[in-house]
Amino acid sequence: MRYEELCLNIGLKIKFFRQQRHMTQAIFAEKLNMDVRYLSDIERGKKNMTLKTIYKISSILNINPIELFVYTRANQEIND
Repeated sequence: MRYEELCLNIGLKIKFFRQQRHMTQAIFAEKLNMDVRYLSDIERGKKNMTLKTIYKISSILNINPIELFVYTRANQEIND
C-alpha cells in the first residue's frame, strides 16, 4: 500500500466513524479543537496526523486507535 492510500483509508475511516455517531465535521472539529478545514483535509487523506491527533480522534469517537489502521467491517461499508 502506498502512503497516499494509507492516508486516504485512515481519513475515510475517521469520516465513517464520525458519521456513525451523527456528528458533523463542525461539531467534531470543535471537540478536537481543530479547524474544520483541517479535519476535512484529514478525512480526504490530504494531511498527515501526529499520534496525539490520532489519539484525540479515537478518544472522541470512542474507538481503539488501531481500528483506523486495520481492515474491518468499516472498510467494506466505506467501499460499498
